[in-house]
Amino acid sequence: MKKKNKFSTLLLLPVIGMTVISGCSSVDKASTGNEVVVNNNGNDYYLDAGIIVNLGKDGELSAVGCEATEDNDNVQYVDDIVPEKLSKNKSVYINNAIYCVKESNLYKYTFTDNKNILKKEEITINSDAFVDEYSVKMINELTSDGKNLFFIIKPEQNYITEQKDYSKDSLFKIGKMSFDGKKVDWYDDVVASSYTINDGYIYYFNNGYTPDGDSYSFNFEKSGLYKMKIDGSGKELMYNDFETESDTKNQLYFYNLKDMKVYGDYLYFANYSSQGENKVCRIKKDGSNLETVSKNSAYSLSLDTENNKLYYVGRSDTTGLANRKCYEISLDTFDETELFEISINEPDIYYYNNYLYLNYADTVLAADISTVMIGERYDTVNKKLELLYGYYNRQEIKDGIFTTIKYEGPYLEWKSE
Repeated sequence: MKKKNKFSTLLLLPVIGMTVISGCSSVDKASTGNEVVVNNNGNDYYLDAGIIVNLGKDGELSAVGCEATEDNDNVQYVDDIVPEKLSKNKSVYINNAIYCVKESNLYKYTFTDNKNILKKEEITINSDAFVDEYSVKMINELTSDGKNLFFIIKPEQNYITEQKDYSKDSLFKIGKMSFDGKKVDWYDDVVASSYTINDGYIYYFNNGYTPDGDSYSFNFEKSGLYKMKIDGSGKELMYNDFETESDTKNQLYFYNLKDMKVYGDYLYFANYSSQGENKVCRIKKDGSNLETVSKNSAYSLSLDTENNKLYYVGRSDTTGLANRKCYEISLDTFDETELFEISINEPDIYYYNNYLYLNYADTVLAADISTVMIGERYDTVNKKLELLYGYYNRQEIKDGIFTTIKYEGPYLEWKSE
C-alpha cells in the first residue's frame, strides 16, 4: 500500500485513565540514549561491553561495578568490585549517573570518587501508571532530556503472540518518567515504534498499530513520520509516503524507521519500509527532501559530526544475518567505503573519539566460562580492529581428598585482529 505525502497538524485529545503530557518545558540538549561509550570526570567508560569497562587514560582496562557486600566462596573479584552489566536499549547516561531498566525495576548507578565504583540504587517504578505488568518489562529505547526519562513500550519479536494475557493497548506508546520512578505520563494519541529527541522536539515513526480489545490491526492512513514538541504540543505529520508490508507480523516487528538520529538539518534513519530496502535514508526536519544515503541495507548507524561522516553496519550480500560489514560514508561527497566485517548478530554501532564501538550488552561474562569476547572497536584513523576479551583465573585448591574451585577476576585485554 502506498499513500500520498501530506502535511497536517493534529490536536491532542485526553483519554480516560491516562495522564496526558502538557505544559512541560522544552530543553536544548538531549541524550541520544544509545551512548555505548561516555566520559565521566575525564575517564572513558565502555558501557555496553559484556560488563561496564573503564577504558583507562593509559589503556589499562578495569571492570566497573559495585563494592562486594558479602564474601563469595567461589569468586575473588579484583579490588572487591562486582562487575555490573547493563540491559541493551534500556539504559541511559545522564547527570553523572546511569539509569537502567531490568525486568520491572529501575536502577540508578551513580559515579563516585573511585573511578571504578558505582553506587547502586533500586528505584521502584510506579506500576499503577502502566496497563499491566508486562508493559513495564517492555520498556525500551530509554533516553533522557536531562529532566526526565523517556521510553517506548515495545514488544520483543514473537512476544505479542506468545503472551496471551496482557493488554494490546499498552504497545508502542511513548512514556515520560521522573528520575525517581514515581511519576509516569503518556503522550496521548501517539503511536511510536521508534523515536528520538533533539532540540526540544520528539521525532517518531507511527507504524499504524491500532489495538482492538484482545487483538490489533493497522491503520495505514495514520502511519508515517511525525514530530512534536517535547511538551506534546504542535504534533505534525512530516512524511507518510512509505510503502507498507501486507503481512501483519512483518508490519508489527519490521515496518519501522530504525535508529533515528538528528544531525544538522536532517533526520537520519534506516528505512525499513518496503521501498526503503533497509537502507540509510535522511529527510530534512521540515519533512522535505527524503533521500537514500547508503548503498547497502543497514542494521544500525552512527554519526561523526566533527568529520561529517556516517558509519553503518550493513548486511553482507552473501553471508546473511550473522555476518555483517561496517561502512563509512562521507557526507560531503557521499563516497562509501567498506571498513571491516563483524560477526556478532544485531550489532549496534557508536562513534566515539576516532573509534567505532559495538554494543555487546547481550554478551555474558561469567567466572566459570572460559575467555569471552565482550567488546569490539575499530580505530578509524589507523584502520585497526581490536577485540575486547574478559576472563577469570581458575584455581584448584586441594584439601585432602577434596578439591575446591575458585576464580579470580575479571581480567580484561584488547587483542588486535
